[in-house]
Amino acid sequence: MNCAPNSERGGLLIMQHSSVKPVPLNNLLKRTENAKGGGTSLEDGQNTFRSIVMQTGVLHDQKGTVYVEFGSTKIICSVDGPKEITKSADVDPTEGQIYVFLKNISAESNSLSGSNSFSASNKESNRIRNAIESALRSIVCLELFCKAQIDVEITVLNDDGGVLAASLIASSLALIDSGIQVYDVCVAAHIVMLTDGRIIVDPSISSFPLSSIPDSEDFPRNAHLSVTVGIMPSLNQLTCCEFVGIAEPHQLRHAIAVAVENSLKLYPLVRKTLTNK
Repeated sequence: MNCAPNSERGGLLIMQHSSVKPVPLNNLLKRTENAKGGGTSLEDGQNTFRSIVMQTGVLHDQKGTVYVEFGSTKIICSVDGPKEITKSADVDPTEGQIYVFLKNISAESNSLSGSNSFSASNKESNRIRNAIESALRSIVCLELFCKAQIDVEITVLNDDGGVLAASLIASSLALIDSGIQVYDVCVAAHIVMLTDGRIIVDPSISSFPLSSIPDSEDFPRNAHLSVTVGIMPSLNQLTCCEFVGIAEPHQLRHAIAVAVENSLKLYPLVRKTLTNK
């Protein structure tokens, strides 16, 4: 599939599928005004996102570095590449390869006390890494990087919930900041549905005690569904949809719709972060 550059959105280097007609952003988004010194931020009212900070170029000696903060969840992402493929496994020679390396410093320090908690933390990190890697393969124009690889390194400095959503946004911003062609930016949101039907947007771990379910991400004890989505807004396409819990089909559809709606609210913030660099 061919992709062609689109520079209509503020000069950003965004690639789009030549066979797909982008959905007008004005039909998807509600404009949001936001500003904060030292980066771009968003603060809203109750039952919405925590305080958000997004900043590119945080490591001055390295291209393609981004800092993202959702409340107390803090992430740094950097991109290395494109470069010659170093992995020996069989790869498709017609397109580039993308690899994600995730290090959750917060989770590792909390799990040092026992082997079971360390194993659960490692399993969760691998699940998040695989989800990010899969999403980025649909975002990056890999056919432009034949016989090359792109490494995305994500370091979770502090984990207070919503790591997957924050990492999707951070990695998307870092790829664009490094000059790598993408079909679109990625916006993402994490929500939980409580047993009484209420939906909490971008909940923090500190606000909700977590379930003892070992393979659940950010899953409060009084919730029965946790959903994280990533979306390419101008193409109106999901890049990631991860959910944990038990729900009726109509509840799952509603939860996904709410997550998509809230993720789209972040597009003006992501756009402003890129244009302010």
